[in-house]
Amino acid sequence: MITTVSLKNFTVFEELKMKCAPGVNIFIGENGTGKTHLLKVLYTGCKFSTIEEVKEQLLFEHIFATTKSELLRINSSNTRIKINRTSNKKNLIFEYNFSNPIPKDSTLCTSEICYPYWKKEPINSAYIPVKEILSNAPGFRSLYSNREVAFEKVYYDIIDQAFLPPLRNGDALTSVLKKLEQALGGHIEQEGERFFLKTKSGRFDFMLVAEGLKKLGLLWLLIKNGSIKKGSVLCWDEPDANLNPKLLKIVASILLELQEMGVQIFLSTHNYVLLKEFDLQTKKNHSVRFHAFYRDTGSGSVKLESTDEYDLIAKNAIVDTFLDLYDREINQTIIPEEKK
Repeated sequence: MITTVSLKNFTVFEELKMKCAPGVNIFIGENGTGKTHLLKVLYTGCKFSTIEEVKEQLLFEHIFATTKSELLRINSSNTRIKINRTSNKKNLIFEYNFSNPIPKDSTLCTSEICYPYWKKEPINSAYIPVKEILSNAPGFRSLYSNREVAFEKVYYDIIDQAFLPPLRNGDALTSVLKKLEQALGGHIEQEGERFFLKTKSGRFDFMLVAEGLKKLGLLWLLIKNGSIKKGSVLCWDEPDANLNPKLLKIVASILLELQEMGVQIFLSTHNYVLLKEFDLQTKKNHSVRFHAFYRDTGSGSVKLESTDEYDLIAKNAIVDTFLDLYDREINQTIIPEEKK
């Protein structure tokens, strides 16, 4: 379980320290406040526990699809990323530093894993990006491996995970799978490198399936094949994108059930309905924390406010926008009456 993450001079963050909930962590904030960047940092830390050392140097560049110098905050010369987690009652620390310009007598990045157990106890993780990608799965892995393409590594990784065969004994999350099948109206099938949604009405190629349902289908695959299981970390960038608000009740319910079963979840959202569903469905036995990102009016740097209580979020850009919309609607209704 990831307990804290600290950033210094990384993209929009001058200084950030976030305490993570063991269950669901919800990132909210205006565009450009670093929510996706933080999701990718968390995922990168997880991936570092599973890859060969020879690939470490390029991992950040591949996941962010840019050079390390671009990841440095403007007017900064070095950055530090630090992630703390607990595993089997051990406190593990991962620290990653890199600088710009490149010193002549050293490499661009230096990786320091403060305890050797970071890799001895790998983290099972998955990152679901905003853009749906399974429709483009045929040939994608070969293309990504052999050509320079403008896709972050998270797209390659998620397709790679989706192709994994189902677990032989995967009954632990059966109730979650049933909820997803109810929302989908069926289940997902694979033939070669193509995916299909099998329903009572027929079998539909993913190219013909609604964007929002494809996301739920991907989640079904990841749970079915064990990519998401007890002890896993799930990073999901805007699960609400292209999804009808009616289905967000099911999404919140599924994610809350996953955290009950030992999955740690980090997600970002701009959607009031999803945010409110978590507020209404969260019970005492649930672990949910809201992390609100906002820009400091003086320095312009991104700050963080975290709370376990939805009503205590002071910097809630989503609710503020909806309240403004409501006020404008009321004023538009009342003012014409006053003119009569």
